[in-house]
Amino acid sequence: GSSAAGKNGNGYSIFGTAKLDSLLDLLKGYTVIARVDQYDPDSATASDASTRYIAGVSYELIKGTLILFDVDRYRTESGAGSTTSAFAHLQVKF
Repeated sequence: GSSAAGKNGNGYSIFGTAKLDSLLDLLKGYTVIARVDQYDPDSATASDASTRYIAGVSYELIKGTLILFDVDRYRTESGAGSTTSAFAHLQVKF
């Protein structure tokens, strides 16, 4: 945790990917992603923590170019400001 101006906060982030072709050759080029972020800026204050979940799947169209679809869920401890969003990303490496 960190301490600033009398506050004691803490948090963590976990990220992982898995290529799906290891399960089935038909899934060559597909990768699943998952991420969890948890942050509490002040453990002594109730209802100020937040958690973000991101999950998605990408497909490599051609070498260096992929498309990614993911869902991002942001949840606050108090419930106010919680959101769920869906995204499509195109990544091109050159």
